[in-house]
Amino acid sequence: MSAGLEKVQKAVTAFRRRKSHHDAGYIGWVGKGNVGDEAMYHAARLLIGNSLEVLQTHGIERALSAVGRGAGRSFRSVILGGGTLINQDRLELIDYLADQNIRLFSLGTGVGSAGFSMAQEGLDPRWATLLSRFDKIGVRGPLSLRKLEAAGVTEAEIVGDLALALTPQKPLADYRAKRMIVNTAPVRGAHDAKRLAMLRPSLVKFLRSKAEQGWEIIPAAFDIEDIKPLTSLMMECSLDAAIVSPKSFEEYAELASVASFSLGMRLHSSVFASACGVPNVLVAYRDKCRDFAESIGITDALIEMDNGPGKELADVAEQQIALGRIRGEALHTEALKYSARIKNFGQNIRSAQA
Repeated sequence: MSAGLEKVQKAVTAFRRRKSHHDAGYIGWVGKGNVGDEAMYHAARLLIGNSLEVLQTHGIERALSAVGRGAGRSFRSVILGGGTLINQDRLELIDYLADQNIRLFSLGTGVGSAGFSMAQEGLDPRWATLLSRFDKIGVRGPLSLRKLEAAGVTEAEIVGDLALALTPQKPLADYRAKRMIVNTAPVRGAHDAKRLAMLRPSLVKFLRSKAEQGWEIIPAAFDIEDIKPLTSLMMECSLDAAIVSPKSFEEYAELASVASFSLGMRLHSSVFASACGVPNVLVAYRDKCRDFAESIGITDALIEMDNGPGKELADVAEQQIALGRIRGEALHTEALKYSARIKNFGQNIRSAQA
């Protein structure tokens, strides 16, 4: 299918789905096969209301406006949702919405590069002007807040990663189990590929060592694109482990209930693990990883990629494994605090919409 035809089909689908009026629209990476983004959308619907409709691209929204189904006629408000969305990719869409007399809110949003597909660059100064038109600005973590403050945005507050709203009341991890959840992801671009290649031998050595010690390795795909690199990693480690692909936070929680440790590259491998009380290590390939780690108190569990291998992966992982229940319960306690904070923030949004 050509790119042009695909855009037309998306616009037609959006037209058929869109009613004349919704309470609110939602901006997020939804319907792309990423369990972290799906969990955040699910959390937003629990907090704001089930009628949240996902907005399309800037171009499709303009096309819908031309046939009477634009955001200005369909929504009273729009939620800039979970994920790292305050960046160049969403700028045009937010600029368009700001002129539609729609109330705007952000709910646990991150600032900066969304992932390997986007370079890590400074915040476009136009964001400061656009965010001044938001009713409420809730961001994921301290790094996101500092970036906004540096740009002159003074009304933002930290509410936590949106998926933390799903935190269970008690930790789920089995701290006696010798099972770890492992995630990796595909990279794009020669620079990132080189950075990951420097880390790969340490990762393979660590996983082989733990398997020899009797640990069960559970490879988990958080995105449909993770399956290929996970398959490659398991082969390189000489491990015959079936890849699992949780489709929701609830399905991930079932994995967490039999695991005592997690090691991942996807940001939500750490968010989900922390919510379930699973000690974890996160590969910090973009600022969004540092943003979450600082918010939840696990900067000592980051594996940095920007400055070479840095701390040995095995040393960092073994430290988290040794902390076990102490670290897991501390993470869960922090996650519960953010869960309450983001639920309260969501209630404030609902009240402001009334």
